[in-house]
Amino acid sequence: MEKAQKTQHLVIWGFHPVREFACSRPDALIEVGHIPKFGRKKRERSLIDLLHKKGISVREISRLAEMGIPSGTVHQGIAAKVQRIWELDEERCLNDVIKAPREHQTPILACDEITDPQNFGAILRGAVAMGVNLIVTQRRGSAPVTGTVAKASSGAIALCNIVYCENLRRFLTKCKEYGWKLVGLAPEAKQFVWQEDLNQKAILILGSEEKGLRKTIRSLCETLVSIPLEGSIQSLNVSQASGIVLYEALRQKKTGSPGP
Repeated sequence: MEKAQKTQHLVIWGFHPVREFACSRPDALIEVGHIPKFGRKKRERSLIDLLHKKGISVREISRLAEMGIPSGTVHQGIAAKVQRIWELDEERCLNDVIKAPREHQTPILACDEITDPQNFGAILRGAVAMGVNLIVTQRRGSAPVTGTVAKASSGAIALCNIVYCENLRRFLTKCKEYGWKLVGLAPEAKQFVWQEDLNQKAILILGSEEKGLRKTIRSLCETLVSIPLEGSIQSLNVSQASGIVLYEALRQKKTGSPGP
């Protein structure tokens, strides 16, 4: 299991994560390393050229373990050290984002003790794709952003804003005080997600992979919604459920109303 890195930077690996940082946030790239055979393919050569064009330090090394990646990692021959530009301060977030006028708001995604790094990475990628500009999670009991998370997000972490709050219930309570509606996803809920008006100041809350929403978080929600399922499989992976809910929020934003 990959341990959370306590340094000011994060080591990421893989073609797509490194390329996403090169394209979207080259200022966050500290250095890039690649093995000798990386660059033989056209797309690999184009990435190296892009990094040079952006003025990023690129060095050829015999083993990417020198960069600090875990053993056994599928790294595709390239790794990078990046600044943790996605982490937002909790108090600053409350002042700058939560209190902002309605017209400047997009849905916020809250993750209640999502622990699997693959799931968390997939959730982050879906959130970025659906226009979510803030993800909130609790520091304790939740997956930290690691190289595995960055890889699972295919580099979308470069475009994320994440708040690791000390107490998710307390954070959400403050959000309610500023007019945010808390909408929890629960498989047993009678109301379907498309029946809920998400085209407002809404925080969509996902529960953990095993237990769902904690009682303390569930009790804060004004409403609970579910995703109807037709087949013999009666549950979805949390990252799949996240994508469906966030798509519905985007659909309502585009059309201006809830409904099928």
